[in-house]
Amino acid sequence: MDAAEHVAGTSEYVPVRRPPAVVVKLTVPTHPFASVKVAMCAPALNPVNASCPGVNNGSVTLNPDPLAVAPLTYSVDGGTSQSSPVFTGLTSGSHTATLTDANGCPATVTFTIGTGTPITGVAQNLVAASCPGVNNGEATIVPGSTATAPFTFSMDGGTAQASGTFTGLSAGAHVATFTDANGCVGTVNFTITSGGLLPGSYTEVKATCAAATNGSITITPTGGTGPYLYTLDGGTPQASATFTNLAPGNYTVTFTDGLGCLSQSIAATVTSAPALTLTATPVAASCPGVNNGSVTLNPDPLAVAPLSFSLDGGTAQASPTFTGLAAGS
Repeated sequence: MDAAEHVAGTSEYVPVRRPPAVVVKLTVPTHPFASVKVAMCAPALNPVNASCPGVNNGSVTLNPDPLAVAPLTYSVDGGTSQSSPVFTGLTSGSHTATLTDANGCPATVTFTIGTGTPITGVAQNLVAASCPGVNNGEATIVPGSTATAPFTFSMDGGTAQASGTFTGLSAGAHVATFTDANGCVGTVNFTITSGGLLPGSYTEVKATCAAATNGSITITPTGGTGPYLYTLDGGTPQASATFTNLAPGNYTVTFTDGLGCLSQSIAATVTSAPALTLTATPVAASCPGVNNGSVTLNPDPLAVAPLSFSLDGGTAQASPTFTGLAAGS
């Protein structure tokens, strides 16, 4: 047997073919590196934090020890092994990565993925609702500098949209949310204020007298947007601002503008002109028992023609003179 054929780390007696016959003991030493497993250092790390709370987009790249023998496999948190040293979609928090080389030698390292910064935004260009009950408020949501475009926006849990501007908002508190390109969600709280009841005034045309029904009221809105509808004492709305044929008395008028905003209640009064005066110019009867007296009535200058006159509740006439009167009252 040739010495080169002997197993390392063993000893054997080998006959040597030369006189005198001598037996020589050969020892084949063990190579200093034969069957030695070298402990590897933990992999170096390049962790990337998650973009924001609640978004699992952290990542890490594992850099293996140069002593590791390829091919290498990697796993995180006991999951499925892979040949790539890059792991993505990681949650924020602590993780454990494991490297295994071709010799089955493992190395582990613990690392932390940071949470990231919450994204914020503000509500700008707030427009109040015109009045209670009318939903025409507006707001524009503007994401802060930590958020990444493009964005989607929603209002009060409604349908998402690409624009940050919302119209048709009711008066009151609202909650807007927006989502950035990383899936981070920001929340903005704001309030839409409301205009009040619309103001207005009125002018009156007096009734000519207490018994007349020829007074009128004209309403003048001092707020709101036309066209307007007007209501007298809760009656049928009308487009005209003037109510006619009114008797002296108190009335309540309201109006509604083109946006549906309601006015304040306007207390209006129709008064009457002073009572007309009438004087008489009598002519006495010639003598007792003779009915030839007369009277001429002199109307108030404010009386509006045509005039009619009557005496003692009799038939009315156009002439102010009555003849054939008996003596007496």
